[in-house]
Amino acid sequence: MYSASNKAYLSKRIIEQYKHEKERRVKSEITQNQMFQIEEQQDEDDDQMNEKSQEMISSSVQQKHVKEEIKFKPKKQEREVSSLLSNDCYEVEEEEKVEEKSEFEEEEDNESAESMDSEELGDDIDDYKAYESYQVQMLQKQIKELQNYIKEGQKKENYSIVDKAQNSFGGASQSTLQQRVEQASLFSSQENESDSNMTFGKAQPQIDFRKQMKPQHQMFGYQEPEESQKEFYKYNPKTKNTAELKKVKRRKYKQEVDTNVFQISMACLKDQSELATGDPCFCTNCDAVFNLYSKIEESKAEEEQIWHCEFCNHQNKVQFEPEELPKTESVHYIIEAAEQIIDKNNPVTGQKDISVIFCIDISGSMCVSLPVAGHHQIKGDRMKDISAQLMKFGDGSNQRLQGDHNVTYVSRLQCIKLAIEKQIDEMQRLYPDRKIGIVTFNSEVTVIGDGTQIPITIAGDKLNDYDTLFQSGIQSHQIALRKPIKETKKHLKQKLLGLEEKGLTALGPAVLTAIAMAGEGAPGSSVIVCTDGLSNVGLGNLDEIFTEEQHQEIDQIYNRMGEYAMSKGVTVSIVSIEGEECNIDTISRLSDFTGGDVQRVKPQDLIENIQNILSLPTLATNVQVKVKIHKGLQYRNEDPQNLSADKTILLRDLGNVNEGTEITFEYKLKNIKKLLEMEDIDLEKLKHFPFQAQIAYTSLDGARCILVITNQVETSNDRNELMQQANFDILGVNAIQQTAKFARGGDFVKAQVNAKAWSRHLERDSNDEEQNECLMNFRGNVNSIYNAIAAERSNGSNSNMMMGSSSQSKQYVYTSDSNSNIRQRGATRFNDNLSHQVFAAKQMTVKKIQKKNT
Repeated sequence: MYSASNKAYLSKRIIEQYKHEKERRVKSEITQNQMFQIEEQQDEDDDQMNEKSQEMISSSVQQKHVKEEIKFKPKKQEREVSSLLSNDCYEVEEEEKVEEKSEFEEEEDNESAESMDSEELGDDIDDYKAYESYQVQMLQKQIKELQNYIKEGQKKENYSIVDKAQNSFGGASQSTLQQRVEQASLFSSQENESDSNMTFGKAQPQIDFRKQMKPQHQMFGYQEPEESQKEFYKYNPKTKNTAELKKVKRRKYKQEVDTNVFQISMACLKDQSELATGDPCFCTNCDAVFNLYSKIEESKAEEEQIWHCEFCNHQNKVQFEPEELPKTESVHYIIEAAEQIIDKNNPVTGQKDISVIFCIDISGSMCVSLPVAGHHQIKGDRMKDISAQLMKFGDGSNQRLQGDHNVTYVSRLQCIKLAIEKQIDEMQRLYPDRKIGIVTFNSEVTVIGDGTQIPITIAGDKLNDYDTLFQSGIQSHQIALRKPIKETKKHLKQKLLGLEEKGLTALGPAVLTAIAMAGEGAPGSSVIVCTDGLSNVGLGNLDEIFTEEQHQEIDQIYNRMGEYAMSKGVTVSIVSIEGEECNIDTISRLSDFTGGDVQRVKPQDLIENIQNILSLPTLATNVQVKVKIHKGLQYRNEDPQNLSADKTILLRDLGNVNEGTEITFEYKLKNIKKLLEMEDIDLEKLKHFPFQAQIAYTSLDGARCILVITNQVETSNDRNELMQQANFDILGVNAIQQTAKFARGGDFVKAQVNAKAWSRHLERDSNDEEQNECLMNFRGNVNSIYNAIAAERSNGSNSNMMMGSSSQSKQYVYTSDSNSNIRQRGATRFNDNLSHQVFAAKQMTVKKIQKKNT
């Protein structure tokens, strides 16, 4: 567990405000005490007066004087008490006002906040689109009619197309019609180009074509809309009145950014940490674990030990022997031992039953080829045999298209074959006892297994039955996946090279079968799905989805697959081909559950990408991370469902992890009102904060363990000093992961604000070459997701403003607050490019960010 800075940042303004509020409350308490003292004095005086009255009444001579004294003194006391009460009420009322003001100032006047307005996010693209889009549609319609007329060269009687053109274009002669068409076409192309004129951080200046058109009413046929059209623009819910849009003020956004960031890498699970001899000791109040920084007080009178929890100050009765006390920050606890312990001196033993299943798309679209420079001999290339057969019917010459004399065309399936063949050779060398299998799919599912048995075919109605497919996968593991790769390599490669492309895409049934097969192997097994298209046959068919309810039903199917894979310790990774849509947004749920990867690559890059996926083996399964922070702190930008204990405990389920898995989190001080309510802490005296990560996991040998890592960080209010020695890589990884989280939830505006705020923050505070290089690496990586989000927002805005248009590929649900511009996740469907960018950003690591994304 690493902090972005070696100290926790506390704002000077917050500390001063806390101090001032504390002093004011002390004065208020003094005033209240004075009031209570006067009331007590009044009660005593009343008692004395009553006694004295009885004595004076007995004397008839002093009766008149007694009555006057009884009447006068209570009124005098009453006036004093009333005066104090009114002053105290004023103080209480002022206190409430100050508290409200403090909370408001804490939210708006934060030293760590980066501010920006909507124009800086590119929101100005919404201003004129509705009106311009309608005019462009009308103009393009006229252009089409003119082109048809010029092409056909015909004249119509009565009301001819020439009359229409002359009326629309101000009586232009036939000799200049072609020029008008070219000019109008140029306008149309320029308008389309303006939509994509967006770069990270700032919308480029755009030409106001409406202003250009105004002096050319007759030339381009532009006319001001009639009153009925204006009313239509104003009240039609599918359009926006441009006059109203121009009046909308720029929206202001703020994002809190500072060095209060922690990073946890799952590579710590393979480190040799201290092994505890007993069970972890938890605080009975906050669930923190006794650690290196915990202090014990010996109670001699009662002969017991008291642990004052450093997280919540709760007193816990404990009993430790000296040898049981933690000696390092990282301590391993074995909660439940494995039934069979792996021989640590024989690392191959741990890989013996691990299964790797390649799930390969062999549908008709996999025959699409791409040119590769040079002449290459490709194994399993059937084109050579086909060409030889065709030569018999020709003159024997090898004819090519112009420019193809030194080019070899390679299909998508051939690229996948080459990539998998290379991985088979590599795994046979490094892990000879692993079991490697192949499942293919087109209009049916074929289980090739390890290549030594007759393939098993699943077709027809079986492709729609979840339970049938699941049982088929389990049985296939027992029948067709029995031998390790060192014995099956030759057979497996023969079956691989003999694959041919044809048919549709039964992606869902094939993935379920492959997961069921891998689930019968040891924890750490994996499934790698290689596809280029949308599932359109059988279970999980995405080709006939027309409503959000239908899409949610499909989501549940893939969620069910992912949950089972996670429970079995199976990692599912997806490799899709660029240029084709396969609905990554839905099938990536499998990778979300299992800690797998999602790649969208060019066919020629498949070898490198599949190798990268297999290069990081699973370290642990069923991983759950619980992070505990001090009671005076709280998490920032986290899902409330993942928080507990007054926002001091963060819980994340990671599923399967490898050494490249990293998570980050941000924290900040609680608001001043809550801090003042905590009588057992004093912010002015706090010199350090404790942080603790409790990582519960199942090791590959089946043991259930907990790794407890505790850090103690000093506090500082010197922001410049902290930024000078801050780790910009950790800050950058956190910024990208947070951006992905906001985008994944459908809050595109907040995602862009977050990315821009961190970019400004790092740029302003970078002070040496190393930090400048980290800044460039950060921007090189964040640009991809930022631009994908900007394009999605632009497309969504344009489609919503087009008259009568509707987006069939994406369905959005907007909140009742129109200013929030939040699209709620669940009804938001992303295209493959955005889905891939969001997933890649979610899995960003320090190692990845150091490689600039070009």
